[in-house]
Order: sequence, then structure tokens, then C-alpha cells
Amino acid sequence: MGARDWHVARATRHLEVADFLADASHFDWAGVALFYSAHQWVHSSLADEPGLPRDERHPRKHTAPAGPENGGRGTSQLVAALYPGVSHSYRSLFDFSHRTRYDVQVLSQGLGEDELWKLLFAQYKSVRQHCESLNKTRAKISTQAP
Repeated sequence: MGARDWHVARATRHLEVADFLADASHFDWAGVALFYSAHQWVHSSLADEPGLPRDERHPRKHTAPAGPENGGRGTSQLVAALYPGVSHSYRSLFDFSHRTRYDVQVLSQGLGEDELWKLLFAQYKSVRQHCESLNKTRAKISTQAP
């Protein structure tokens, strides 16, 4: 299984977990799983992004200062630079995930759980659809390629 396929399989698994948690009314943690599904979709596209060095095709951090000493840019910087059309949605999912884990006081911004879930899922869909369309249009790059 290549890098793209591995990330798509992980994205599918995280979405299953998100759906399970949402069905049990654990919308906060469902949002975390939904973010990680979107994160894996992004990684599936980055894995075959032409012109990126290997460390940036397989980022190890969410955020990192640019430069080879840091292993390249983090996923959030790469999304902002390469996929600006879904950067806001990705960042929103990332922020929600972070707040669920570390700052539970500021989550819904006045939305009910159902409305919040619909918003998160719409953001997830935009990231997923963007990455799926990229994946359909380009060749796979070996994980060992420079």
C-alpha cells in the first residue's frame, strides 16, 4: 500500500470513529476524529504533491517554522500555502480539535450541538473533496523519492 492509500484508509477509519461518537452525542470528540480524518486526507494529497521535498510530502508536525533544520513546514503551513481554498476549513477543524482537548470552555460559540456538527462536517467535506480531486489528477510519488 502506497502512502496515499495508507492515508486514505486512515481517513476512512477516523471518519467511522467520528460517526460513532456523533451517534452517541459526543460531538466534541467526534469533531476531533473528524479533524484527524481531514488531516489524513490532506496527507494523502501532500504525499504526491509535485515539487515538495520528501519531509514536506510527509510532515511530522501540525505547525513548524520553515527550514530544513525543522524538517520542513508543518501540515497547517502547507495547507495555507498550497490549498488556500480549504485553508480556512482545515484551520477551523484544527482549532476545534485543539480546543476540545485543551480549552473546553470555548467550543460552540453559541451554536447548538446539531448546528455545530453540521458546520464541522461541511468544513470536513470541503477539505475531503479538495483532496480527493487532487488525488484523482496526479501520479503517486514513492515515499523514498527525494
